[in-house]
Formats: sequence, structure tokens, C-alpha cells
Amino acid sequence: MKVRHLLPDEYLSLFETKFTEFQIHETKATCDNCAKSKPQYKKNDDYLPDLKCCTYQPFLPNYAVGAILSQKSEGYKEAQKVIRSKIKNREYALPIGLLPSVKYQVGFQKNKKKIFGQDRDYLCPYFSVKNNSCGIWKYRGSVCTSFYCMSSYGQKGQKFWRHVRHLLSYTEMLLMEEALVHLDFSPRQISEQIEYLDRSQGTAAELKSHRMSPSAFKKHWQDRAQDPEAFYIRSYEFVKSFSKKDYLESSGEIGQQIQDELFAQIEILKAQEKQK
Repeated sequence: MKVRHLLPDEYLSLFETKFTEFQIHETKATCDNCAKSKPQYKKNDDYLPDLKCCTYQPFLPNYAVGAILSQKSEGYKEAQKVIRSKIKNREYALPIGLLPSVKYQVGFQKNKKKIFGQDRDYLCPYFSVKNNSCGIWKYRGSVCTSFYCMSSYGQKGQKFWRHVRHLLSYTEMLLMEEALVHLDFSPRQISEQIEYLDRSQGTAAELKSHRMSPSAFKKHWQDRAQDPEAFYIRSYEFVKSFSKKDYLESSGEIGQQIQDELFAQIEILKAQEKQK
């Protein structure tokens, strides 16, 4: 499997082919045939077959939300309904994107070991119960894309996927922020929204409900609150027009360093393949 098949099409023109065309052979961990939810796999960290490792809600950057809403395929209809419901109910649908509520984040962080693969209350809202699979596969986010419970390459493979996660998460934040700047958000406004990510604590109000208050929702959306869906699609359209030159200029030395470190891991795995 080439890495390109795991990524949104919009990324393929931004990343080097050394990464996107890399042929990786992961046979131990497959989403369609989950190894850790099989009867013969009975350990303390096994998963329930109808949950697998999907008891986790990823952050979806604004442009990814717009991409999902723009899809014509029937396979995305279920996820589109979920997104529209989240917008309507103020379930942490912000200009930066869709994120798990503070209540969800705090609960997950406190009981991660008991929840992961086991607790239906934490099942990803974009998971297709009908198909027992991800309902937003191409746009599922950096954490989900790079998660392999087991790697055919052992520890070296796990290290490779950590570097993949680093590149993808860096890219998510970069493109999300570039879209917001393009759509006239200030650095302060962006920073205030980013504070909702990776929370291990919350206020009494935040821990009481999965919904934002009307005032908080309006504060972050301002005059765009009437049509967040159109805003997400505009973010997606902007990112689609983002060139490789734009990406390299925006990512700078840090982005180049992240890519170089990933390329080094690719060479390590290639060498391991030759030794087999």
C-alpha cells in the first residue's frame, strides 16, 4: 500500500513523492479485519468488535469539514448529517473546525485505558455503525491516520508512524490557520479557539454539557454564525488552491525539519525490507 492512499487528495500536491509514493506493508493492523477484536486475541488491551479502536473523536480542521460536506458520494451522507447536527446544536463546531467537547476530552484523558476500544459512550461520531468502519476515511485526521496498534516493522514501524503523525498534525494546523487568516480571522481570534484543543480540565459549565453556550458560539463565529457550513466549504476551497510553493513557504524551517526526519525513517524501513 502506498502512503498516498491514506491521505486526502489535497495533500498529494503538497508533500514530496518520497513520502506519498512510499510503499508500506502493514499486515498486522488492518481496519477492515481488526486483529485486536478477534476472539483469539484476548489481552488486557483488546477491543470490542463493534468499536475497534474508534472510541476516540478526532479534531477535524475547518477545511476537512468543508471537504466532507462537499462530497457527492453516498458514503459521506451519514457523516454530513452528523456534521450538520453538530453545527446546529453548537457541539464545538468552531471556525477552526470540529472538535470533541471539553467534557469528552476531559473524560477521555482521565479514563483512556478503560475507554479505548471498550466504551460505547466514546465511540467516534463519524464511525459508521452500519458498515462497522470509518465514515470519513480520507479526512479522518492525523491521529487516526497514523495510529497502528501493531506494526509489521516492530518498533521501527511505530516510530515511523509517530513521525507521520507529526507531519500530518503540523500540516493540519498550518492549513487551518492559513484558511482562517485568508478569511479575515486575527491571530488572537485563532488563539482563543485553539485553547479548546487538548483539554484535560474544564469549567463547571464545560463539564456539564457537550454543547457550547449560545454566547460562546456567537463570540467565536461573530457575523459568520448564520452559515458555518458555507464557511467550512470556503476554507476547503482555499486549501484546494494552496500550492506546494505556498506550503513550503508557510511551513518554513520547522516544516522542512519534520519532513527530513520522516524521510530518514522511510530509509530505515526500506533497509529493513531489504533484509527480509
